[in-house]
Amino acid sequence: MMLPCLLHTLTGFDCPFCGMQRAIVALFSGNISEAFALNPVVWCLMPYFGIVLMCSFSSKLRQSYIGVWAMKNSTISAVVAVLLIWGIIRNLI
Repeated sequence: MMLPCLLHTLTGFDCPFCGMQRAIVALFSGNISEAFALNPVVWCLMPYFGIVLMCSFSSKLRQSYIGVWAMKNSTISAVVAVLLIWGIIRNLI
Protein backbone atom coordinates (compact mmCIF):
# COMPACT_ATOMS: atom_id res chain seq x y z
CA MET A 1 0.00 0.00 0.00
CA MET A 2 1.39 3.36 -1.06
CA LEU A 3 1.16 6.57 0.94
CA PRO A 4 -1.07 9.12 -0.81
CA CYS A 5 0.37 12.43 -1.99
CA LEU A 6 -1.07 15.21 0.20
CA LEU A 7 -1.07 17.79 -2.63
CA HIS A 8 -2.80 15.37 -5.00
CA THR A 9 -5.33 14.41 -2.34
CA LEU A 10 -6.18 18.04 -1.55
CA THR A 11 -6.05 19.59 -5.02
CA GLY A 12 -6.10 16.79 -7.59
CA PHE A 13 -2.82 18.08 -9.07
CA ASP A 14 0.35 15.98 -9.26
CA CYS A 15 3.29 17.35 -7.30
CA PRO A 16 6.80 17.20 -8.80
CA PHE A 17 7.48 14.04 -6.75
CA CYS A 18 4.24 12.16 -7.52
CA GLY A 19 4.99 8.67 -8.72
CA MET A 20 8.25 8.29 -6.81
CA GLN A 21 6.98 5.51 -4.53
CA ARG A 22 5.83 3.51 -7.54
CA ALA A 23 9.09 4.34 -9.32
CA ILE A 24 11.16 3.06 -6.39
CA VAL A 25 9.13 -0.16 -6.29
CA ALA A 26 9.65 -0.56 -10.04
CA LEU A 27 13.38 0.09 -9.64
CA PHE A 28 13.71 -2.54 -6.89
CA SER A 29 11.78 -4.93 -9.13
CA GLY A 30 14.41 -4.41 -11.81
CA ASN A 31 12.20 -2.39 -14.15
CA ILE A 32 14.43 0.64 -14.75
CA SER A 33 12.52 1.96 -17.76
CA GLU A 34 9.21 2.01 -15.86
CA ALA A 35 10.88 3.71 -12.89
CA PHE A 36 12.25 6.42 -15.15
CA ALA A 37 8.92 6.83 -16.99
CA LEU A 38 6.99 7.40 -13.75
CA ASN A 39 9.00 10.52 -12.88
CA PRO A 40 11.95 11.26 -15.20
CA VAL A 41 12.89 14.69 -13.85
CA VAL A 42 13.40 13.58 -10.27
CA TRP A 43 15.56 10.65 -11.41
CA CYS A 44 17.68 13.10 -13.41
CA LEU A 45 18.11 15.25 -10.28
CA MET A 46 18.91 12.25 -8.05
CA PRO A 47 22.72 12.73 -8.31
CA TYR A 48 22.28 16.29 -7.03
CA PHE A 49 20.10 15.10 -4.14
CA GLY A 50 22.74 12.48 -3.33
CA ILE A 51 25.49 15.11 -3.24
CA VAL A 52 23.45 17.32 -0.92
CA LEU A 53 22.75 14.36 1.36
CA MET A 54 26.44 13.42 1.49
CA CYS A 55 27.39 17.06 2.15
CA SER A 56 25.07 17.14 5.14
CA PHE A 57 27.10 14.32 6.73
CA SER A 58 30.63 15.25 5.58
CA SER A 59 32.19 18.62 6.30
CA LYS A 60 35.15 17.67 4.08
CA LEU A 61 32.85 17.11 1.09
CA ARG A 62 30.86 20.24 1.95
CA GLN A 63 34.07 22.29 1.64
CA SER A 64 35.08 20.70 -1.67
CA TYR A 65 34.31 22.28 -5.03
CA ILE A 66 31.29 20.03 -5.65
CA GLY A 67 29.95 20.65 -2.14
CA VAL A 68 30.28 24.41 -2.45
CA TRP A 69 28.57 24.27 -5.87
CA ALA A 70 25.72 22.09 -4.57
CA MET A 71 25.03 24.37 -1.61
CA LYS A 72 25.12 27.66 -3.53
CA ASN A 73 21.86 29.58 -3.47
CA SER A 74 21.88 29.80 -7.26
CA THR A 75 22.17 26.01 -7.62
CA ILE A 76 19.41 25.38 -5.09
CA SER A 77 17.23 27.98 -6.82
CA ALA A 78 17.81 26.31 -10.19
CA VAL A 79 16.81 22.88 -8.82
CA VAL A 80 13.68 24.32 -7.20
CA ALA A 81 12.81 26.10 -10.47
CA VAL A 82 13.22 22.86 -12.46
CA LEU A 83 10.95 21.03 -9.99
CA LEU A 84 8.30 23.78 -10.13
CA ILE A 85 8.37 23.86 -13.94
CA TRP A 86 8.13 20.04 -14.01
CA GLY A 87 5.18 20.19 -11.60
CA ILE A 88 3.36 22.59 -13.92
CA ILE A 89 4.22 20.72 -17.12
CA ARG A 90 3.17 17.31 -15.81
CA ASN A 91 -0.26 18.70 -14.91
CA LEU A 92 -0.71 20.20 -18.38
CA ILE A 93 0.20 17.00 -20.25
